This record gives sequence, C-alpha cells and structure tokens, in this order.
Amino acid sequence: MPSLFKPALVAVSFLIASPGFAATCGNTSAGFEAWKVEFAREAKRAGVKKTGLAALAGTRYATRTIKADRNQKSFRYTLEKFMKIRGADTIVAQGKRRLAQNAAFYASLERLIGN
Repeated sequence: MPSLFKPALVAVSFLIASPGFAATCGNTSAGFEAWKVEFAREAKRAGVKKTGLAALAGTRYATRTIKADRNQKSFRYTLEKFMKIRGADTIVAQGKRRLAQNAAFYASLERLIGN
C-alpha cells in the first residue's frame, strides 16, 4: 500500500468508527468540495495529521462508484436477507480465522486507535 494512503486509511477508519461526526455527503458531486472542507475540519479536531488531511484534500468525487452504490438492490432487503445474500457467515468465519492467525497485528491496531 503506498505510504500516502496509510494515514488516510487510518484517518477515515478512525472517523467512521467514531460517533458524533456530522459531515454529510449528498448523492451528486455538487456539494462534495464543501463536504471535504467540513470533514477535514472534523478530522483535524479528531487529531488527524497533515498527511491524512492532504490525502483527503486530494480525493475526488467518484461518480461511477457513487452511482453504483446508490443503485444497489440489496438495500431494499431485510437485514436477514441482506446478510444471507452477502455471505455474512463466511465473512465472519474468515475474520475470526484472520484474527487468530494475526492476533499481534490486530492487537497493535487496537492500541494504535486507543481501543
């Protein structure tokens, strides 16, 4: 993974996992730049450093990705059907196996983000 993406990945992971962040993003690129400014402000208050903020500033609105996301039929399913279709049992089993195989690595990540 390129070194520029690591701080951004940590920053975004931290922000997604943290309650209380209010930056909202719409369904078009119209408000994306304003959203980035608001999100960057929140990230900075949360302790994200210059490298992570620079990575965020360099992002661009991915129209095709957003369109694909917004058109997912699976969001119309009940949670139970969604989990079955997406293979939740397999995903959980893989996660448990990876956690067992790399326990020290995941423990270091937890220490890094303060859990």
